[in-house]
Amino acid sequence: MTFLKRYAATLLFSVLLFQGSSFAADAESCLALDPFRKSDDTLIACEKALKQKDKDAAHMAQLHAQLGEALYWLQRFDLAIEAFDSALNLDKSLIETRIQRGWALLRVDEGQRAFQDFSDSLQEKPDSGRAIFAIGYMYDVSGQPEQALAAYKQAIEVSPKYYLARSGLAAVYRDERNEKELAISEYNSLLAFGEVELNKVQFFGAPYYFPTKDFYAHVRMDRALALAQTNRNDEAIVDLNWLIERYPDAHAPKEVMTGILSNQDKYAEASIVGLEASVSCHKNLPFFACENTDAMLVYSLLLIGKNKEAANIGVRAVANGQNKNLIDKSSYYAGLAMTRLGNIAEARRLISAPVANNPKYRSLLITQLRQEGFYEGDNKDEMNERIVNALEACLLDFECLRRT
Repeated sequence: MTFLKRYAATLLFSVLLFQGSSFAADAESCLALDPFRKSDDTLIACEKALKQKDKDAAHMAQLHAQLGEALYWLQRFDLAIEAFDSALNLDKSLIETRIQRGWALLRVDEGQRAFQDFSDSLQEKPDSGRAIFAIGYMYDVSGQPEQALAAYKQAIEVSPKYYLARSGLAAVYRDERNEKELAISEYNSLLAFGEVELNKVQFFGAPYYFPTKDFYAHVRMDRALALAQTNRNDEAIVDLNWLIERYPDAHAPKEVMTGILSNQDKYAEASIVGLEASVSCHKNLPFFACENTDAMLVYSLLLIGKNKEAANIGVRAVANGQNKNLIDKSSYYAGLAMTRLGNIAEARRLISAPVANNPKYRSLLITQLRQEGFYEGDNKDEMNERIVNALEACLLDFECLRRT
């Protein structure tokens, strides 16, 4: 009997010891994993650890916070908010968790609550670059670039290595204030920190633009855009070639390269790179993300006389597109390709829509009609019956609109 009691006690102790050891292992795994790059593994480890209760509230708060991080990067924002709530209920001192809850709240359109989290965090920690950046981001997306600019600058002052703030600052310079050189300077400053350092940054990139979690690559992509916009094409091409070699399935670098080559009248090269960009894009992304790539490709193919390919891609873009300006571009140049293929009915349909609705393509057509002797008006004319008749007469002429 004594032996049985001793055995039972030993067994119970072994079970408790095992459970404690298991909890410690699960908890350690949960907290050690990177929830940004190993979201699924972190989720499993944290859920296992949280099933086994620990009396230490602060430790449990950390587990809930880490679970929330994993859920956040898996874009399960409602569940992430619940996990962050649990963490903060146990330990209100977790300022970084409160900031991250604010980001999750933003993702579910709870802007007021998000702002409250950011503001509360900043009040508790006035030198929090993350909190200042988050407030700046809210200004940015609400169309207040000057307030965003001021916040980004302040975030950099208090946290010089908070790289997202410098990236946000560069984007405002480039896209809102049209100060491209200042943007390039900021991108250069960022890249000087090096690839290893920048790739520690956790962020949501634009999945339809350049789908990688490597922040260094995103910065190089953004710099390439700014360089291309200032006609510093040789420098832009260096960045783009690096990106294309490193991320061969990403379409964005190839798309920008296509635009540069096209602007340099290198249409044969542009069509090759543009086709690679289009294939990559349609392989990995929804159709609307590929509209700009396809519109540029249609133009390049037309300019090198590949009319059938230009027409086919243009028709597909018109049928499936969502962006009106890009649909108009694909439609117009596909229509020109159709005239060269002798398909007058399709040429009429494809050219007529952008000409009727878009002054840019109406002006292009009028310019061509005047050169061909079919129209005597001004290229700034509003849509009128004379333009319609001139287009019809032009389409019936074997030479009109057939020349490159």
